[in-house]
Parts: sequence; structure tokens; C-alpha cells
Amino acid sequence: MPFISDDTNPSTIITRLQLSDVYTELYIPVILSWRQYVEENKNRIYGQLFVDQKLQAQKKEVNTEQ
Repeated sequence: MPFISDDTNPSTIITRLQLSDVYTELYIPVILSWRQYVEENKNRIYGQLFVDQKLQAQKKEVNTEQ
């Protein structure tokens, strides 16, 4: 019996229900809270990246001077 992949296939329905559970349990709390975290800390994160880049540039200058 060939495997038929369509919406009426019982395994497809089960898979979709399982994915729905994963979406509800993982995506909403994890991804949305991560986005909120990034939004709230964007300036601090960008500031830290800028500081890190300046430190990298200073290290390169020191290395080229030697």
C-alpha cells in the first residue's frame, strides 16, 4: 500500500497536532520571550558589540605596531 501524503491521512493529522503542541509549548514562551528580551536590551547589546569591536581594533593596532 503506497503512502499517501494528504490532509486526510491519519498520521498527517497526528503530526500536525504534535507540531501544534510544540509550537504552543516552545515557540510562544521561548521565541517571543527572546524577542522581547532583545527588544528591551537592544541598546545594551549594540553598545557591547561596539565596545568589543573597538577592543578588537585596538588589539590589531597594537599587533601591527610591534
